[in-house]
Amino acid sequence: MIWYGNIRSVQMLCVVMLVGAALLLAGCGGDTGPAAAPQGTISGITDDAATGDPTAEPTVIAVAQNEVRSTQTLTTAQASPGAYTISVPPGTYAIQCYVEHKGEQYFGDKIEGVVVRSGEDTSGQDLTAPSVITAHTYSSDGDFIDPWHWLRDNYPPGSPPGWLDSSHWEFSGINRDRDITAHFWMLVTDQANGGAGYDTTVSVSYTGNHGPTAVNLYLPPSGSPPDQQYPPFPEGYATRTTQEVNQNYVTDDPPGDLYISVARIQGNTEHVGTCQESIWLVNY
Repeated sequence: MIWYGNIRSVQMLCVVMLVGAALLLAGCGGDTGPAAAPQGTISGITDDAATGDPTAEPTVIAVAQNEVRSTQTLTTAQASPGAYTISVPPGTYAIQCYVEHKGEQYFGDKIEGVVVRSGEDTSGQDLTAPSVITAHTYSSDGDFIDPWHWLRDNYPPGSPPGWLDSSHWEFSGINRDRDITAHFWMLVTDQANGGAGYDTTVSVSYTGNHGPTAVNLYLPPSGSPPDQQYPPFPEGYATRTTQEVNQNYVTDDPPGDLYISVARIQGNTEHVGTCQESIWLVNY
């Protein structure tokens, strides 16, 4: 059995999307027209969904939509960990933040009807950012072809009858009071040195507060998502999907732990490649 070292590295990008009514000032000939009304501000705290703590180093981007549906982008620097302040024209806005991982954006709750008045701060607009949780431990029975373990049922010596290759991930720091989604990004092919474009179904086992609960997971044809933002995929072999996780699977003592296993299903002939980064969780 092969074990990797702990990895928990998540780069979080918190973005506040603002869509509302911005004021347009139309110039006429050489006349500059009336002076623009002073902008207002929106401010608040962005908290992490898993820990409840302010998120680290959020970058805030404001996208304002005016009455004729043109847009502008405004960027503000972080004032303090988790705090944001955005200057925008007076109007009514919806605000939202997201985090980014592996080229995907995960959005938190939206606040609508935020009114901004000229020269005033609309404070207290606190947002919860989804938390991306990566596995701190990984192991696999599959054949290791760096950096992948291939589940293809070449049984190790001494394996019990009916043994199926499997891979295993351990997670900690999950908030079981919030929604949880598991994200799977693996490789699928038909044989050793095989081709791309294959799908398969695997068995996913969740172990935490209770004994293992196994559910089937369909992996769509490989090559469906772009083979980008992921170390080093053979081109066209990647498959990606998601599965909602029952919050009751997560331990309450110790709090926030979950153990996930993926195994081939008896009779399936496809080979499945996994690595430590093949599964991550998102707490909403």
